[in-house]
Amino acid sequence: TNKNVKNVKNVKNTYIEPPELNDALLSFVEFRKGIKKPMTDRAINLLIGKLKKLSDNTAEQIEILEQSVVNGWTGIYPLKGDNKQSSSKLDESKTDLDHLF
Repeated sequence: TNKNVKNVKNVKNTYIEPPELNDALLSFVEFRKGIKKPMTDRAINLLIGKLKKLSDNTAEQIEILEQSVVNGWTGIYPLKGDNKQSSSKLDESKTDLDHLF
C-alpha cells in the first residue's frame, strides 16, 4: 500500500512553495476544472506571478486563493475587508466624502 500512496503523491504538481500555498493553488486549479474553466500550466504560472504582486505574505496569498474559490471567481483579487490596501482606499473615499459635506 505504501507504493500506491507514493504514486498518488507523484501525481500532485508542485508549482510554488511552501506546501500549504501549493495546496491552496491546487484547490483553485481544481475549482477551475470543476466550473469547466481549466487552467494551462502557462495560466497557472501567470496566476502565481499575479499572486506574488498582490502579496508577499504566504498566509495572505492562501486567503486570496480561498477568497476566489469561495466567491466562485475565475481570477484572483486583493483581499476584501481587512486588507490594508482596501481599508486605506476606504479611508480616502471617506475623506473625499467628508469634503463634500
